Amino acid sequence: MATVQKRIVLVMLAVLAMLAAVVVRVAWLQAARSDELAARLRGQVMDNKAINMPRGPIYDRNGREMAMSITVKSLYADPMLIRKEGKVDPAAVARAISPLLGLSEDEIVRKLTSDSGFVWLKRLLDKPASDEIGRLIRENGWNGVAFVEESKRIYPNDELAAQVIGFVGTDDNGLAGIELEFDSKLRGGRYDQWVETDMSGTPIFDSIIQYTSKRQGKALYLTVDQVVQAIVEQALDRGVQATKADGAVAIVLDPRTGEVLAMASRPTFNPNRYEQASPVSWRNRAISMVYEPGSTFKPVVAAAAMQLGLVHPDDPLYDGGSVSVGERVIKNWDGGGLGAVTFTDIVKYSVNTGFVQVGLRMTADQELDFVEKFGFGQPTRISLPGEESGILFSRADITRSDQASMSIGQGVAVTPIQLIRAIAAIANGGLLLEPHIVREIRDAEGGVEFDASTTPVRQVIQPEVAAELAKMMQQVISDGSGKRAAVKGYNLAGKTGTAERLREGGGGYSGYIASFVGFGPVEEPQFVVLVVIDNPKGLIYGGEIAAPVFREIVSQLLSYRNVPRTVDSVVEQAARTAAPPSGSDGKSSPPPPAGNGATGRPVMPDLRGLNVRQVCTMLSDRGIGVRINGSGLAVGQSVPPGRPLDENEVVTVDFAWPVSPLAGPGRQER
Repeated sequence: MATVQKRIVLVMLAVLAMLAAVVVRVAWLQAARSDELAARLRGQVMDNKAINMPRGPIYDRNGREMAMSITVKSLYADPMLIRKEGKVDPAAVARAISPLLGLSEDEIVRKLTSDSGFVWLKRLLDKPASDEIGRLIRENGWNGVAFVEESKRIYPNDELAAQVIGFVGTDDNGLAGIELEFDSKLRGGRYDQWVETDMSGTPIFDSIIQYTSKRQGKALYLTVDQVVQAIVEQALDRGVQATKADGAVAIVLDPRTGEVLAMASRPTFNPNRYEQASPVSWRNRAISMVYEPGSTFKPVVAAAAMQLGLVHPDDPLYDGGSVSVGERVIKNWDGGGLGAVTFTDIVKYSVNTGFVQVGLRMTADQELDFVEKFGFGQPTRISLPGEESGILFSRADITRSDQASMSIGQGVAVTPIQLIRAIAAIANGGLLLEPHIVREIRDAEGGVEFDASTTPVRQVIQPEVAAELAKMMQQVISDGSGKRAAVKGYNLAGKTGTAERLREGGGGYSGYIASFVGFGPVEEPQFVVLVVIDNPKGLIYGGEIAAPVFREIVSQLLSYRNVPRTVDSVVEQAARTAAPPSGSDGKSSPPPPAGNGATGRPVMPDLRGLNVRQVCTMLSDRGIGVRINGSGLAVGQSVPPGRPLDENEVVTVDFAWPVSPLAGPGRQER
């Protein structure tokens, strides 16, 4: 009996020991390997799809959307479920949805009959297509074909600032412009959708049960003003059309802060359909175009010589029409000479021989020192991908003939952003600033992560030298080679430029580059504007074809910013002195612009439903000033359609979105 009891006790102890071992093992697995085992379980009974959270929005300086993400539907299928149930005919599905997806029937059938448990049929569908396919799924009972919601990047103003903003690919990765440069900031987090599967790995359809790692991208605020950008682009388009040029660039920069207010490049594209455009149009020429600047480089040479005390505005010089340097003979553009002139005249009329004489008063090292101090030969570090450095002469190899060429803007190559920054330094009292195009970065909660500030680089020339040079450049517009850039009522400074065009890929020259750069008002400069026309046909001179584009941009910019007119401007003084009596040219008054009524005053059009770019273009064509309120599509206007406007009357247009995009709050100009 005792033996039996002893055996029972031993068995019980053994059972208890086994149970204790199981409990310890389970506790250890729960504590030490729970994550690993959970992952193994999910891998056996679940499948997952990685989905992107929405990218952060891109705004202009006033909080108007330039890029944003909206929720759209992507179509997918479960071929294994379709095959298992046998109720859905892949060929019939393909016939019905092929026109809606833009895919061939064969391609759709191939996807629907694959060996996968999940295939994308088409991602990021337009709403009409997804609505129609949804109706077909419901009516035909296509079990195994369904949607998942994803974010889609849209650009509400189409081509506006296309090269600046860039675009993203299907997987929400930035591929160009700001979208590429700040991809890590803009990109939203990825989250996993877990889908239950049966023991054979077939998904249990519509069984999404878990989301993890959600995070929306940060918001970027640019320094660009959407209205100024529209003004610049429409003026540039007209300039390209009139000259039949291969391309063009225009930039507007605030010389006091280094902020880029507008940056346009032609040819252009629509980032909503970037894949339909040539990659040539994706290129931002404002930072990547390397060209000989010609006479727009001369203010840099003048600034250097004046800072060194080698020349003053009233110093006498002699222009004989040509000058020999080594084996090279440099002539003026027209082959003629002005005789005895002052240095101010040399600047005013862009005299090559005079600039060669002044340039050669410096040593090559002195001139190159100032060229480099003005920022040439190195990137500006603006926050955009693809910026070029330009080309300068080597100090070790530069000859006197090379130095003479450099003094008239030949033999060196610059980018548009480098040139406008250098001229901005003259407008800013000789202080060179870093240009920037991103003003602020905010997180998804609205907290400010980055706030740009004005970044001085160096004092290149003294303020009094900059002021003297500005007055000389003012005469370029009032009475010199840049008269076609003049805007009545304002004192502006500028410089024309015409240079031979570097052949693409090197190997000499082909065609011409016509350009104009200027700033104003001279009394207190608020903007610098550069216009570059690439390979125009017919007229080639910057004063003839780039200056009028500058004038159109500046006249609208002054109106938009309500800049007070300069009393008794230099331009008006010169006009009163030189202008012939009224009617002496025998020409009749021009007809009123298109859209004007019998009174000659512009008539207000109906703007409802148009975007910002379309509104600015339509009103600009009619000579109507505009103020923009909000973003999206036009929903209201301060002047009703059909009413004639008073002189200088400015119209306020209200914009709003018909649906709420996935975007954060707007930011107002500070």
